[in-house]
Amino acid sequence: MVCRVGRSWLSAVGWLILGAGLFMQVVLRDRWDSLAPLFYLLPLPALAIIAAAVTLVSPGRRSRWSAALLTLGIGLVWYGRCWAPGPDPLASRVLPEEEMRILFWNLNRPKGLCQGAVEAIRAEQPHVAAFVEPGRLTEADQAAWRAALPDYAFDYRARGLLVLSRLPMRLREYGKLDGLGGYVTREFQHPGGTIRLVLADVYAHPFLTRRQQLKEVLEHTEGNPTAIVVGDMNTPRESVHFEAWQPALTPAWEAGGHGWRETWFWGLPLLSLDQMWVGSRWQVVEARKLRGRFSDHSGLTARLRLLPP
Repeated sequence: MVCRVGRSWLSAVGWLILGAGLFMQVVLRDRWDSLAPLFYLLPLPALAIIAAAVTLVSPGRRSRWSAALLTLGIGLVWYGRCWAPGPDPLASRVLPEEEMRILFWNLNRPKGLCQGAVEAIRAEQPHVAAFVEPGRLTEADQAAWRAALPDYAFDYRARGLLVLSRLPMRLREYGKLDGLGGYVTREFQHPGGTIRLVLADVYAHPFLTRRQQLKEVLEHTEGNPTAIVVGDMNTPRESVHFEAWQPALTPAWEAGGHGWRETWFWGLPLLSLDQMWVGSRWQVVEARKLRGRFSDHSGLTARLRLLPP
């Protein structure tokens, strides 16, 4: 009897969480700043796990079947929303000299030189590599980065913003996002024209909205059709605040990736925090995720083609 009462209580709590979570994910999302943390805490994968748990603890057959069907339904919605079918085969027919290759990774604050990031750069050979949370780099650490990658210009900024480039680059500006996160804007000289990169690290305060930080990230593109925005947005792709980014920007993963778009955590597809967006002059040839033991985030790399104006 006691066991049945306990299971009934757990089932009731589970259904309550599921109801609140589904309302947030499907209807409200993070439109209301005061309730946004609930949206961030209960993504669809977490709700699917909770629904599966309710299936196991529910004492009644009807409740178990309802939870099982809900688990399936959430899984299908998640699949339809987050699974990318892969790049367009025709897009891959691009000559290497026409490509722009870019890499982004949240390095999860390593101590000193991150050997995993160096190996990723050597393997992928990006024109530009951008990182957040590279750790507190001393002068000796920065010298080690330069020595490990002598073909790349190296730029390290406060708030953990690191850019390496094989293209000529110049700094435009850097600073804070809404007094919380950080950003740096750089321009690169590509054979097809001048490219603008906005590297952002949005601060994830548990009780503050990301609305203003994401608005400022978009503003730093200045509507440039060659803009590339990369960073740890600390905001799921489903956020309503990304609606203002389109159609000026396109998510690279959705245009040329294959598989789950979520990048956190430790390879489990829970949240799509790390993102790459490209302006209207870019064709996404291919986008891929990278994994490394040094970070709980997946890295992102993309092959892009700059289209004529």
